[in-house]
Amino acid sequence: MGIFAARATKRLIESDLAPTGDWLRPPSDWPALDRADLLTLAALHTLTRIDVEDATSTWAAAGGKVNVGEVAGKSLRSLLRVEGGIEGGCRFVLGAVDPVGGFAGDWSLQATPEAAGVRLAVPSCRTREDALVNADLFAWVRSAHAQTLADGPPLRLTDGPPRLDGLAESQALRAPTVFHDASPFADDYVMPLPSAFRDGVRIPVPATEREPLVALLHACGLPVASRPGTDQGLCVVDLDGGRPGPAARLRLVGGLPGMDTDELVIELPQESELGRQRTFRAMVCLLWRIADRGRAACPQTVRILAGFLEDCAVDRSDPDRQAMFRPTWNPDLPLDVVPLRPGTSLPVALCVRGHRDSLMECLAAAQTWLVVRERTWTRGMRAASRQNNRIYSMRRPAFLTRDGNRLPYLRYAHTGVADVETTVLTGADKMWFWECVLKSSVGADGVRESVLMVDGLSQTDGVLGYGAELLRLLGAFARLVRSVEPAAEIRTITLEL
Repeated sequence: MGIFAARATKRLIESDLAPTGDWLRPPSDWPALDRADLLTLAALHTLTRIDVEDATSTWAAAGGKVNVGEVAGKSLRSLLRVEGGIEGGCRFVLGAVDPVGGFAGDWSLQATPEAAGVRLAVPSCRTREDALVNADLFAWVRSAHAQTLADGPPLRLTDGPPRLDGLAESQALRAPTVFHDASPFADDYVMPLPSAFRDGVRIPVPATEREPLVALLHACGLPVASRPGTDQGLCVVDLDGGRPGPAARLRLVGGLPGMDTDELVIELPQESELGRQRTFRAMVCLLWRIADRGRAACPQTVRILAGFLEDCAVDRSDPDRQAMFRPTWNPDLPLDVVPLRPGTSLPVALCVRGHRDSLMECLAAAQTWLVVRERTWTRGMRAASRQNNRIYSMRRPAFLTRDGNRLPYLRYAHTGVADVETTVLTGADKMWFWECVLKSSVGADGVRESVLMVDGLSQTDGVLGYGAELLRLLGAFARLVRSVEPAAEIRTITLEL
């Protein structure tokens, strides 16, 4: 059987040239997407058409013999991911995420453009008894992508920011089966919010530093309104992050009778626990940004804010903090997810025409509305060994870095532990679930055209990997662009599932 399996595997993974249609030449009024971008969007379309529900992958050691018990104990539902921008094309990878953020791949399928079409090749694969692991799924992905390359992805360009209503729906996590094929999205947690962060909290700040504080709030990059001379406040920062419904606000109140100080007032609407987690992170990031930039202009205010932020801090050096963790998603706790359902219009790129030099600050601010998920893992037979072997990690937004330089790529990645307000960096070799890239160029008319494009996605069980976080990023980015440049033209490219 080994000889026959090896021959079948060799035939299955041979490279092939897939023809492409005229869709690689989009209409002239489309944004400046290059050939590689269009090939990535085609791969995203293929990803949404694949059913990964019954596939299982293991993070047991890739080399040598692995016994059946180890495979069963270290198996998860397979994660299928598209990675854009590789060799001028893109790559599909299938595999399992291990508990500490590594990725054990079953196989990868590289799509590289050539003069006569797109070359489909297999840079790496894993076999068991000489047979390709998840061979049926590989054949499906390869066939489906060849069809996408021939027909082109169903893309649509519309005016305005992305329409996000109805894309996410509440679902419970599918429970593991007897084969231990748990979801790669299981076992995410959050820390409980601090008692210092609640509706109506009033932070006193000196009235003598009112003017520089107002200037800092206006320069924070978030939607700000001023109402001088009224009891509604001197300055109001809107913290909706593009979310519908009542917004959280940070209000600077001052100049009222009988008051010799101003106050920063936190106003919180009713929202879900994860919604409140988003508001908390955005608020903390805002206050840290004000404290960092205001050291010279309003030092007393900075000291007061530092004290409040210290009250909001979490002791992430506590080795027993997993006892405080709250689950975000399990079979009894539904979560908003983005299902891959026919008829869905999934936003995959935001195109902005305006006059700002860069929208990187908007992207950096937009990611503060994404939830930071806590994770922990340990091993050992005894309680003492499990405690000594405990490892903490996170899944959160992180900017890609290369040679010490931050790149305009934002990923939702498996990372080490850091405070929620920290801008986290990640390397190309770290596990991630989706990726966006921000590109810009100046046209002949002198107008800058920027594109925030989804450059990578993952899925399993018929849902996108942390798809709700991706939608929140796109919504917040569009909201912030409109805030800093109201006249900017925004268009959205959607992938029609």
